[in-house]
Amino acid sequence: MSQQVVEDLALFFDFENIAISLRKQNGQNPDFKKIIAWFSQYGRIAVARAYGDWAVHHKFMFPLRENKFEPVFVPTITNHYNGSTIIKNAVDMKIAVEATAVLYTRPHITTYGLLTGDKDYLPLIEHMRNLGKKVIAVAVEENTASSLREAVDLFVPYREVVAEFSEQPPAPVFKLLLQAIHQLVAASKIPLLERIKPQMRKILPEFDEKLCTKADGKPYERFLDFVEDAQQLGLVVISRQGSAITVNPAGAAGLPAKQPGFAILPPQRPASGMALN
Repeated sequence: MSQQVVEDLALFFDFENIAISLRKQNGQNPDFKKIIAWFSQYGRIAVARAYGDWAVHHKFMFPLRENKFEPVFVPTITNHYNGSTIIKNAVDMKIAVEATAVLYTRPHITTYGLLTGDKDYLPLIEHMRNLGKKVIAVAVEENTASSLREAVDLFVPYREVVAEFSEQPPAPVFKLLLQAIHQLVAASKIPLLERIKPQMRKILPEFDEKLCTKADGKPYERFLDFVEDAQQLGLVVISRQGSAITVNPAGAAGLPAKQPGFAILPPQRPASGMALN
């Protein structure tokens, strides 16, 4: 039996771009643990660096290190000109230089994650993709340049990342569904319904929708019924074109506060001459 190859991933985090956007939006700080967990779906994290002025944001250095990020110090420069105060840093340049170095010194790394919504990274993204690398960007959607969303292989709003790995009780099978869809998109494959179930079984070989119960306590009879329930919960959007059915993550891939009681049924012995599939 051939072993599955685990791809390596490099992660570059523009801390202030994400942190400032989050604070303006809801007063929250980035969740480093959930960020690392989410990116780990796409490979073994070989490089994880967070860039910022740690003299200003020093309280975040320990939690960053605790979650396997290497803090990289980039000072903030304050200039006063004609009565105005201009605050600048060179995080985008620092990330561009260091990411380019990783591209050439560690060619085995196949996937690059960028935590930023800044369009200044477009030349770097183009260079990465020209070298055959996959690029995944995560950022606060409302503060993300549309040109950046279009330039990467996969863009995921930050709120989806933290919702998918929420510590609130999730429906595990729907979390698995979202994970499979994101993996197909990251592999430049259209998330067709016929591809999603096999992808889910790559992640969890024992998955079978017939072993999952609906809100009424009855098991699902078809995979499409299972996916349609995910759409009813606001997790995915189903689109049809002819006989092709495509399933994409919804704008916010989190579960509602009051969710139906989904559960995995214990394995059952199929009747004679009948298989569970």
